[in-house]
Amino acid sequence: MARIIILTKNRLIDGILAFGMAHIAYIYAYYRLYHGEYNWVLVFIVTMILLIVYFFIGFDKELPKLLLVASFFYALLLISLFISVLMLVLYSDFPVLFSIIVFPGVILFMFSDSILAYNEYKGKIPHASEIIGVSYVISQILLQMTPIVI
Repeated sequence: MARIIILTKNRLIDGILAFGMAHIAYIYAYYRLYHGEYNWVLVFIVTMILLIVYFFIGFDKELPKLLLVASFFYALLLISLFISVLMLVLYSDFPVLFSIIVFPGVILFMFSDSILAYNEYKGKIPHASEIIGVSYVISQILLQMTPIVI
């Protein structure tokens, strides 16, 4: 997708910008659906765990500064999306089917992005483009089915 959406001269920055906007839309939608209180202890714990995972998967001090900053903010968007979905799954009154669809959707979205980041920054994964493509498409189908389930 980052080869199709051309916003800058760097395809990774283009992907971060384009998919970052998609994450913002999802975060806003799930935030609007949730009417309860946030469990801030859980939010903190999940954020710390996911930031540690980010530093193992997507952080490389050899990257250009712009890409380092962009990937960090993108990771924060992914964490925010995950937390938005987690609060809905744990504390909302939506049907169980909602949780069965949305939680794997967000996990697959994060998995797809993690494989992409690892493949770009750390090392090569066999069949990475196929893994990324399939997990991404399935994640989008699941996430976009959630309004139907509600």
